[in-house]
Amino acid sequence: VEQMERNIRIPPVPCRRGDKVWEIDTPALVVDVEQMERNIRVMNEEMKQYPDVRLRPHCKSHKCSAIARMQVAAGSHGVCVANLDEAEAMVNAGIRDVLITNEITGKRKIQRLIRILTACPEDPPHLSVVVDDVPNVRLLETFCASANVELGVLVEVDVGQNRCGLPSDAFQELVGLAQFIQEQPHLRFEGIQAYQGWNQHVRTPKERETAVARVAEQARKCKEALEAAGMETSVLTGGGTGTFRYEAQMGFNEVQPGSYLFMDCDYHKNVGEDGMSDRLFGASLFVLSAVMSKTQPKWCVCDAGIKAVSVDSGPPEVHRVIHDESTVQPTDGQSRYGVQWTSGGDEHGLITGEGVKTLNTGDLLFLQPGHVDPTFNMYDYVVMVRGDSVEDVFQIDARGPGR
Repeated sequence: VEQMERNIRIPPVPCRRGDKVWEIDTPALVVDVEQMERNIRVMNEEMKQYPDVRLRPHCKSHKCSAIARMQVAAGSHGVCVANLDEAEAMVNAGIRDVLITNEITGKRKIQRLIRILTACPEDPPHLSVVVDDVPNVRLLETFCASANVELGVLVEVDVGQNRCGLPSDAFQELVGLAQFIQEQPHLRFEGIQAYQGWNQHVRTPKERETAVARVAEQARKCKEALEAAGMETSVLTGGGTGTFRYEAQMGFNEVQPGSYLFMDCDYHKNVGEDGMSDRLFGASLFVLSAVMSKTQPKWCVCDAGIKAVSVDSGPPEVHRVIHDESTVQPTDGQSRYGVQWTSGGDEHGLITGEGVKTLNTGDLLFLQPGHVDPTFNMYDYVVMVRGDSVEDVFQIDARGPGR
């Protein structure tokens, strides 16, 4: 193992602090820091309307502890993560309130969970997980007892995601599981997670509100079943960037938006009350790509293929272009700029459309990804840009498949 560690390659950084944007090695993941900071301020203003609801942003979107620390410094109530890699990165970075929104099962993973809990005994984190069965709870208690540590536990309820969680109408099973958690001396029963991810991309406000109302009704009945059994549900958590307002209005006391920091093309297909693209949160995340070939009049080729930008939620859009160290800033949207990205394979993106005639080799394209989360997971570093200069380069320290 030691030999393997010595031979592990450390990926080179694409640039340094103080470099200009056109000096960044491509393809690179880039964040417009000013826009991201605006998004943080906008979210904080939105949450002021719901003083009894906590903002716990989900860090699975960026998997970067440095960005998470910025969110906590701006006032968030801890963070959410999706797996132990993310939890470990956040705790190691000094974040002390972390909810793992997935079930942590099996001896190997639970042993690692305990190591994260006990890594800093002088300042232990408040760590919580979700569960949906008794054997998992029993195993969590066994390992927490052996280490003499306490762990927060929420019961996950399936409110339409059709994934993990107890059926939302299985009230007897829900109460039995919650009571079993309460009986364990090293586990804290904290409440319910009721997350419905599909609702985030329901396109119109009315349809999203209706969809969340169904979720909230199921969650309310689950909460009432626990209360009827004499159990306090201190946390009801869920929601995301597309729906957090509705959960906040409908009885949830914690929401878990993540993509609001960056926004992607798919989220910007959601519309607001005016029927136009909902731009409450602006695009701040881009893949910076260089034009590498132009031998045909109708297309050119950039160096960002499907290994550099996610396509699971649709192709990226060309947000802006840099020609010869001077910036062209069109309005958002590929159709208005006149060029479109399509996949040319693993390492190549094909750029077509009327605007191709204005492009030359070496020009830089800012591609807004179709989906934030998997795009972040393709990179070792994210370049934080303010204006046309590199302010910092952050390691994406929880990058990986999600162990």
